[in-house]
Amino acid sequence: MEVLKIKGNKDFVKEIEAPSSKSFSHRYILGASFCGEKVRVKNIIYSKDTLATLGAIEAMGASVTKGNDYVDVFFDINNAKKEDVCIDCNESASTLRFIIPICAALGIKCKIYGKQSLMIRPISVYTKMFDEIGFDYEYKKGEYIKLNGKLCGGKYLIDGDISSQFITGLLFALSVLDEKSEIVINKTLESKPYVDITLSVLDFYGIKIKNNNYKSFEIEPNQKYIPKDAYVEGDYSQGCAFIGAGVAFGKVKIKNLIKNSPQGDKAFIDFVKQLGAKVEVHTDYVECEKSSLVSDKTFDVSNCPDITPVFSAVCAFAKGKTTLVGIERLRIKESDRVKSIVTTLNAFGVKASDEGDKIVIYGCKNTKGGVFDSFNDHRIAMMISILSLGTDDEVYIKTPMCVEKSYPRFYDDFEGIITVIK
Repeated sequence: MEVLKIKGNKDFVKEIEAPSSKSFSHRYILGASFCGEKVRVKNIIYSKDTLATLGAIEAMGASVTKGNDYVDVFFDINNAKKEDVCIDCNESASTLRFIIPICAALGIKCKIYGKQSLMIRPISVYTKMFDEIGFDYEYKKGEYIKLNGKLCGGKYLIDGDISSQFITGLLFALSVLDEKSEIVINKTLESKPYVDITLSVLDFYGIKIKNNNYKSFEIEPNQKYIPKDAYVEGDYSQGCAFIGAGVAFGKVKIKNLIKNSPQGDKAFIDFVKQLGAKVEVHTDYVECEKSSLVSDKTFDVSNCPDITPVFSAVCAFAKGKTTLVGIERLRIKESDRVKSIVTTLNAFGVKASDEGDKIVIYGCKNTKGGVFDSFNDHRIAMMISILSLGTDDEVYIKTPMCVEKSYPRFYDDFEGIITVIK
């Protein structure tokens, strides 16, 4: 098993450009693929997840040309491959949940699969929908889903409390069908900001969606995507690792974080400010510095599950008790993140507990070194890197390169905040 040895630094000064947003990258790639002309997506991030989405549209018949920091996409959906298409989603839940309804809408007979860790994650929203409309499919949990029918426009009742990714997939898919469609949300829609990102990308390409206060979405038929080159903004979920490290132990400036971004992970800044962190948000960058952090607060993380591991690491250095609620969906991410977070904190010597519907964390001054399991979860590996700042001991991360799922350059960019020991 691969292990990375690191040592945390203190009182560091770091300036970094935030990596490109994975969420925007996925969506711009899909939007570009519907344009029918060559479209360039600039400032793309080539993570394992976005490469899975590019691979998916290539399997469907798209032409993809990769540059250093851009990708050119050309795809005529009217000439998509229709038979014997195999799509490997690797470990990308976004790719899986976006591509299923798109392939169904285009009438592509395909086998969609990925790593077992991905294929055991929920797609019941789609299988339930397919059962209700009589759509021809075959699903073997943990292995694959095969699609053999063609999706039509109509009214679809969708559970909103599992993942907003299902809503995103349907918004893209239904926009090109011959019939008017409506998505009606059953239960409370979780992660609304991710739907906002989708709506902003669809609007960029000229697609109009009527949002009825997130209770339903109306989609006009036969919409045409306007071919336009896109630019991917910086990723708040990745930038949060730098902000978290900065407010606990140093001084950081993160460029390419847009103040008016729809990204829900901006909530991290409000969260750490509530702990007393000194953070300044400018038009296109964020600055922060070491602060005296105090908690005894409760935070609802239901709309921003991806930042919860890193925020938990910051809470470990905040005096007092922090309670995190809205954690249900954390149990069905790349790992059971509730278990992973609590186990990691405890291993670092931080008192923390899983209390069913909440995580409770008691702040401390120092952590301790040792060997830590990333649970093959990129967000946990980043959490470990921040917790390493609280100890003078060396820290060993198991399966450290899981960060390639979202941020391949993470350890290179985090250098100076941590030292990677060869």
